[in-house]
Amino acid sequence: MNLLRIITLWLLCCSFAAAGSARVDHDPSPLTLREEPRGESLTHFLGILRDIPADWDAARVHDQFLKKTYDIEKGESVNFGLDFSIKWVTFQLTNPFSSDRLVLIENNTTITDRLELFQKTSEGFRLVEAQGEAIPFSTRSIMSRQPAFRVEVPPGTHTYLMRLEAQNVIQLGLKVWDEQAFYRKNTLELMTISLLLGFHLVIALYNFFLFVSVRDRMYLIYVAYVLSNVMYQTTAMGIMQYVNHAFFGWETLDNRVMILSVDAVILTALIFSNLFLSLKNNLPQMTRAMILCGFVSCVNIIINLFISSQTAAVLCLFNSVTAVTLLISSGVYLCWKRYKPAYFFTLAWFFYLTGASANIFSLIGLLPAFEVSNWVQLYGGSFEIVLLSLAVGSRMSHVQTRLTRVLTEQKQIEKVVRSAQFMRRREMESSLPEFLNYAYYTRPAEHIGGDWVGMVNCASEKKIYIYLGDVMGHGLSPALMSVIASGATRGAIHNSLRQAMDEKERMLHIVRSINDALFDRCHEADCFMSLALISLNWETGALTYANAGHTPLLKISGQRVQSFVQPGSLIGMFREPSFRVESIAMQPGESIFLYTDGLTENTSPGGKPLRLRAIHKALQTQGSLEDGYDSLIRLMNSHWNDQPVEDDTTFFMLCLADIPSRRAG
Repeated sequence: MNLLRIITLWLLCCSFAAAGSARVDHDPSPLTLREEPRGESLTHFLGILRDIPADWDAARVHDQFLKKTYDIEKGESVNFGLDFSIKWVTFQLTNPFSSDRLVLIENNTTITDRLELFQKTSEGFRLVEAQGEAIPFSTRSIMSRQPAFRVEVPPGTHTYLMRLEAQNVIQLGLKVWDEQAFYRKNTLELMTISLLLGFHLVIALYNFFLFVSVRDRMYLIYVAYVLSNVMYQTTAMGIMQYVNHAFFGWETLDNRVMILSVDAVILTALIFSNLFLSLKNNLPQMTRAMILCGFVSCVNIIINLFISSQTAAVLCLFNSVTAVTLLISSGVYLCWKRYKPAYFFTLAWFFYLTGASANIFSLIGLLPAFEVSNWVQLYGGSFEIVLLSLAVGSRMSHVQTRLTRVLTEQKQIEKVVRSAQFMRRREMESSLPEFLNYAYYTRPAEHIGGDWVGMVNCASEKKIYIYLGDVMGHGLSPALMSVIASGATRGAIHNSLRQAMDEKERMLHIVRSINDALFDRCHEADCFMSLALISLNWETGALTYANAGHTPLLKISGQRVQSFVQPGSLIGMFREPSFRVESIAMQPGESIFLYTDGLTENTSPGGKPLRLRAIHKALQTQGSLEDGYDSLIRLMNSHWNDQPVEDDTTFFMLCLADIPSRRAG
């Protein structure tokens, strides 16, 4: 069904293309040369023959013209549209002067594969020259972006034939020029094209620098879009073959290049627009339509490269109209939704749609061919690049405004979290009995971290509960979770004290209560945490230890460091977690050491982590708790060399002294 629609549209295009010409029964009048012709049109002086067999020579075609079965064009240029057959045109030039006149005959459409000009002589028809994209560029008598034939016209009236052959669209806008006037006109055109394409390249370079600065791939896609547009414009305006010959020595230009460039424009425009307008969030159904349109372009690239450039040309033309329609529709909808970045975007694509549609409809024969149609795409594309650049700037301003608001809110939240963490530490420092000696260290990877440490003193039970947790990641979100987790831990500890149970059961109850309280929040934030929980009876030295996916507990007895590896589930990962509790006896003078994994995972400037053996050695050298603390701090500073850490790092040390009640006993 889709193929049938394409064929129907193609036939309609051909019928519109044919509507600009009319069958006549009289010879076209000759064009009389002026003293200095300045682009006089030959269109109304042409006789046109279509669907001529490929093996016919000029003499046989001329005989066909003599039968007066040809057409005469009524428009400004001859537009054959998507008609891939071989065409012939005839015209006559009258030289009213007494000497030969040198003129240039230009075809202002640059994308024809092959043009052959024949001049009638007394001996038959002589090939003056062959030009076009399929003809070696070095054989041109006039080195220009468009085909231009140098013709010596003797006095009197002379007949010429031109053969046209192309595997793409064909338009014919023949003009007669004085050679110097042509060069002046051509120089001005090349300057204009160079300025417009140079502007494209400056925009591409600027946005590439933006990509390098902010690492937003939208800018890189925009660079690809601008460069693919440059590739298309240089091909359409005849600059590609001109430049390729001048710099690389390439003689011909394959039709696939232009079709490939159009498909590249479609793909990059769709990807850029999807990112720029955030269509995945703002208009998801349009994203699906764009994916389908992009898929058609990908398929068309394969058809173009490996199957048929003719089929690819037809599909490319219609798919480009579809793509621009999708882009305009997206922009208009988001303008209606008052999405500010869409304003310049929509206006930009309106200019592009104006230029592209006029050019495309002219190429496929739905509109007559005008000389301005060869330029409207370039001018429309240039206006579009300017407006899209403004749109990118508007989006950047919009993003910066939102980012400023987010950063302000984040700073306010950070103040609240920092205050909560400070109060937690102050509470911990004031709650410990005087005869227990402790020290702790914390260093966040960013302004605030997700490590949390605290103590709950149960003086009536002669116990202290110590906890050290580590939320996955670092920054504001883990810091918020750490405040919540600390509150949940303290609440679980206090609630458990109201129930009669032995200490192992109490520890299991506390850890499971923490998991229940945090499970839903952890899954919403996709963020889990480890926890080490210790209960210490300072009178008996009985220590009960529960580990929820945390690093091991270290017990230090003089020169001996003992590691207790206790497996357990991470907090918040499972609805029914698995925890184990272990009992340890502590003697006066012994210490315990808890730490988060940042201590062993942060690396030196050379990329080496801090080894546990070095940590054990630093702790073994302690004569007192303060000595061990200072030794470990020196080790960390020496190893990390004052470079920023990649993960939050916290450790806690506690020494059990000989308590007064025990000495009295």
